Parts: sequence; C-alpha cells; structure tokens
Amino acid sequence: MDTVATEKQRLREERLAARKALTEQERTVLDDCITQKLLALPEYADAATVLTYVSVSSEVSTRKLIECALRDGKTIAVPRCLPEHRLEFVAITSLDQLVPAAFNLLEPAKELSALTEDYMDASICIVPTLLVDTKGYRLGYGAGFYDRFLSTYSGKKICLSYQQNLSEATLPHTEFDVAVDMVITESGVLTCV
Repeated sequence: MDTVATEKQRLREERLAARKALTEQERTVLDDCITQKLLALPEYADAATVLTYVSVSSEVSTRKLIECALRDGKTIAVPRCLPEHRLEFVAITSLDQLVPAAFNLLEPAKELSALTEDYMDASICIVPTLLVDTKGYRLGYGAGFYDRFLSTYSGKKICLSYQQNLSEATLPHTEFDVAVDMVITESGVLTCV
C-alpha cells in the first residue's frame, strides 16, 4: 500500500474513534448548531435542490436538514450506490422512503427514479466526511463514491464536520480527490481556498 493510502487509513481510524467518543447528547447539540448554520447560508436559500447524504452512526446528522428542506419546498435528493463506486441522487418526499442498503446505509427505495440533470443546476451538495482540511480536502470512508460524483458536479460542495474533525494541516490527497467549497462546523462556516 502506498504511503498516501496508509496515512489516509490511519487518519480514518483515528477520526472515526474520536467522533464515536462523543456522547449522543453532545452530538445532538453539535448537530443542531451545524444544521442552523447551514440553513442560514445564502447558498441554502438560493438552492432549489439539496443533495445530501443520509446520516448514519456518528456522522453529523442530516435528518433535521432533510425535514427542514422538505418544509421549505426544496427538492431533497439522497444518494443511491451503483456499481463501479458511482452514486445517483434520488428525490424523496419523506424519510419513510428510505430502505436499508449496503454499507449499513439507508437509500431511496428502488422504485424511485434518479434525478435528471435539470435538477442539478440550482443545487448544493452536502458531503459526508471523517476529516476535512481548511482547503476542502476530505477523508471519507475510502471507496471514492463522492469523489467520482463531485468530479463532474458544478454546484457548491459543502461538508458538515465537527470542529474536532477539521484539520489545519493539509490532508494527504491524490489527483482524484475533489475538494469541497465550504466546511460547516459548530464553530463557524469556512470558505475553502
């Protein structure tokens, strides 16, 4: 295994353990704070469509975001994993339309159709992370699903992260890693440069 991959794996394990060490009560407070900062952004206000991951385990929760976006009349779309580590986003009108899937994820039911390109024009994409740096490079779980999708996505890419998982040091990355445009933590909103 090359040194970048080895270092990425070490950082993944370290940050996942740190995130899991937060209590449920601590996470709830942090999640609410992060969600409120996202909902206050002009990028959110201007977006007709919100593409977002469906949080599981110790990830920054997206449940409240999904519910608020639906109430705000936005199209909310969540990912479905496809072969060859690709994602497609599918519009949902309720969290009840999600079913258990691979990797312990919740995905849209099979009968729901993927969004067409028209919906991507006025959209933002909320991206999961284990660790993200101030330049927008992130470590996910290592399969590259989001990097493949983001490599052709032209909208704003926004990461939700706990402050403890924001690195001042630039993370190891390759030419296939796609940086996000913004990072939102409980401490503030960072525009990546």
